[in-house]
Amino acid sequence: MFGFGSHVARSLELVILPSVVLPPDSRLVRPFHPGWMYCRAHNGCDDPIFVYGPRHPSEQTTLPTSLFLLPAGSSTPKRWDCKGILIPSDRIVTQGSSVIDGPLALKYRDMRRITIIEKDGRYLCPRSNGIKELGQIDFAIPEISYLELLSLPRRQVML
Repeated sequence: MFGFGSHVARSLELVILPSVVLPPDSRLVRPFHPGWMYCRAHNGCDDPIFVYGPRHPSEQTTLPTSLFLLPAGSSTPKRWDCKGILIPSDRIVTQGSSVIDGPLALKYRDMRRITIIEKDGRYLCPRSNGIKELGQIDFAIPEISYLELLSLPRRQVML
């Protein structure tokens, strides 16, 4: 079952990115939907990965997403909607036969169950529902390395 039975995080670390201010998001807020409809991610890597989720209320940004650290071997919390994953600037991702250099965000839609693994220095990811690059709406995509991301301030938040 995709490794989702191992360790389900009850809290994640919110990554504090430099402020990103964009025009207000004029899209309507999507009404609540059942927990089984959310995207869930499992980190099958030996190191933490960075995942996007709904914007945390404490974030000072107009973006609809926030960046969180998902520990190695953990899955995103139940009833928490994973929006995608961040591929840092010094990492490579393989989706099917495509090999893509970071920095970028891979967008995943509702009802997906994804497991991210790393092999030979490259992330192996299920085919995404979209690739977001620098400057595109919805995702703050910092143009920094994996180690620089790990060194950014973070705080534990309950989800």
